[in-house]
Amino acid sequence: MSSEIEQVAEAQRLKDSGNLAAAEELCSRLIANRPRNAGALHLLGVILHLRGRQQDAIKLLQQAIEAEPKNASYLVTLGGNFAIAGQMDKATACFQKAVATDPSSVEAHYNLGLALKHQKQFANAESCFLEALALAPAYVDAIANLGFVVLNQGRPDEAKEIFSRALILAPTNPLSLTSLAKILAKEGKRNEAEALLRAFDPEPSEASLYQLASAYDHLSNNALSISALRHLVAKFPHSAEAHAALATALVGDLQMAEGILIGKKAISLDNKSASAWCSLGMAYQHNGLYDEAYEAFTRTLALTSAIGPRVMRDLMLPCIMGTNDEVQKSRQTFERNLDNLISENLISTNPFAEIGFTYFYLAYHGVNDVDLQKKIARFYQKIAPSLNFVAPHCHSEQRQKKRHVKTRVGFYSHFISTHSVSVCFAKVLEGLSVTDEFEIYLITDAPVTDKGVAKMYPSLKNRAVQTARDLLSAQNMVSSLELDVLVYLDIGMDPLTFLLAFSRLAPVQCVMTGHPVTTGISTIDYFLSGELTEPPDGDDHYSEKLIRFKHVGFVFERPEMPQLVKTRTELGMPNSVRLYTCPMMLQKIHPDFDEAIEKILKLDQNGVVLFVESAQSPAWGQLLRSRFDKTIDSSLRNRIVFIPWLLNQQDFICMIAQSDVILDPFHFGIGTTSIFVCAAGTPFVTKPGKFMRGRAGYAYCKLVDIPECITSDVDSYAAMATQIASDGPLRARLRATILQNNHRIFENDAAAPEFAQTIRQLAADHVEAI
Repeated sequence: MSSEIEQVAEAQRLKDSGNLAAAEELCSRLIANRPRNAGALHLLGVILHLRGRQQDAIKLLQQAIEAEPKNASYLVTLGGNFAIAGQMDKATACFQKAVATDPSSVEAHYNLGLALKHQKQFANAESCFLEALALAPAYVDAIANLGFVVLNQGRPDEAKEIFSRALILAPTNPLSLTSLAKILAKEGKRNEAEALLRAFDPEPSEASLYQLASAYDHLSNNALSISALRHLVAKFPHSAEAHAALATALVGDLQMAEGILIGKKAISLDNKSASAWCSLGMAYQHNGLYDEAYEAFTRTLALTSAIGPRVMRDLMLPCIMGTNDEVQKSRQTFERNLDNLISENLISTNPFAEIGFTYFYLAYHGVNDVDLQKKIARFYQKIAPSLNFVAPHCHSEQRQKKRHVKTRVGFYSHFISTHSVSVCFAKVLEGLSVTDEFEIYLITDAPVTDKGVAKMYPSLKNRAVQTARDLLSAQNMVSSLELDVLVYLDIGMDPLTFLLAFSRLAPVQCVMTGHPVTTGISTIDYFLSGELTEPPDGDDHYSEKLIRFKHVGFVFERPEMPQLVKTRTELGMPNSVRLYTCPMMLQKIHPDFDEAIEKILKLDQNGVVLFVESAQSPAWGQLLRSRFDKTIDSSLRNRIVFIPWLLNQQDFICMIAQSDVILDPFHFGIGTTSIFVCAAGTPFVTKPGKFMRGRAGYAYCKLVDIPECITSDVDSYAAMATQIASDGPLRARLRATILQNNHRIFENDAAAPEFAQTIRQLAADHVEAI
């Protein structure tokens, strides 16, 4: 005969299969034989609850707890039944006892949170939901309810972030959808709110899920948009349009491998899907499959009259440079195709939607791009008249009427948090914002509620302005601020920023060195750079008027150093060798630098040159290795090593600290990586380039007083690198000097005052010119 435990399990199986009568009968027999059978009492209580006999259920559950008082799950069940019966005080007491009995019970914390939420004890409920999520971070209902109680404590921005977390896990979670829609409606974003609500039904339609994904895209939330599109594809697995939309979103989020798979699936469902072919073209280009990209864009053009695929195909640039001959040929093809495009009567009514990319990779070629960038600008001004927007207050007659008490200065970037651009300039903006002289605005199309924004710009958090990721909306929003001076932190990395720069949105418009190359755009008046980085002929490299700061135009925050430096083995680095590390993005590695690598390895038979794989694409490392196969002696190739990109900042610092020498690549050199190099004190060697973008290493050497690390040619570069690596006392002396002087980088108090004086002078000059 089966045991009582087996019979309770059988009753549970009957209950789960829907046979409540048989389950009730079996539990009743067990209790008749042994009245304190806790398992049977609890299960019978659950069954009677399901059959609508609430009071009988409560009595049985109480008996189960009397028999087994330390069972937290029984307490949770009883609490739930009290809550259904409207006895919230008793329910709360049960949940509190359950938490005390078993602090690791997720359901106990969660249900206590629900009870407190019902009683409008929102702060206490928040603590309960946080406890539940500490135990189960992906508990969607706990995340959604946390958002609800946070919202009801007057923290809508934080609530939006929390609801977004829930919706990434469950794209149609009702509480998150309706609450987020309520917030958006209050913000005046009624279209987005309505799109969310249309997805709130038991069986959302294909159209409503598209609208949901579009709403998230409009809110610049890639993760939510992709999550909604995954849900769409799962519900409509034979929809080519759904797969094409997901492929496009994945490619836009740099998830190239999956984007290619989904794009191919879309084409298998409908080989005339223009958007699927186009997304494949973009993914192939990003992965260095240029012939396949050309073919995909050509297939796209056969299916649509849109201008974007034509421009993407004809102005395609390699992400990773090939040999010098290949770089030169790609530039010649680019300019020839650009001339052809200019000669045609092409029109773009919405250039951001139709041509949403930039010419970012030109800057890495080590060539004066001023004429080519001007030509690119002329092309855009010709095909897209909407770019030539002028804010009303910028007309001369309006400028005479509009005089603000304080100079209004706007700083625009897509990259305002956790990016090299924000790392460079956030503290400068902070230094300006604490003065009473200027009215400062931080303007972006990225979410301004991100916690990183509040951390990086504590004084500016109330003057952070978020535009829609849409050209017309951004033009109107920035125009409405009636700025005296508009400073772009970067132009050329983000397509919306690039296109917005064609508008006249302030009487004075400047660009900083976030992307250190001229824009070619006639509406950008000044390029703000520094004496230390600019060569004597620097004025010839810009379409803008060059302003050289006497001090460097940035302030870096000193990074937190690891308490214990990991070993090379722990970091995946080679042991028992002299290590020459180039911890840069791989698009920076110019073919001219290959000669230096080869010379270092020939001079140092125990040397290894170390690179990190790309964080943007696993294909990029292979593309660079393929070039090395053509340019570097095959006998040396096994001493060029790649390790995975280190996402953890502390590990990145450890990698630099464990290196003998840091190599600054040619033409487009070290940037914010210098923060970690100078903080760790690892010596680095540099060869200044012809253009500012290749001279930052020179500036850092000057700042920390290691002039011997500045070299003049490839031979001296290789010789200096190998001397530092093999000479322990020299390496130690250089390290001590860097550590002694790195305060000049991390405590640069002169940057903000000089910046303020420059802004003041530019604004005054333009007032006088009216």
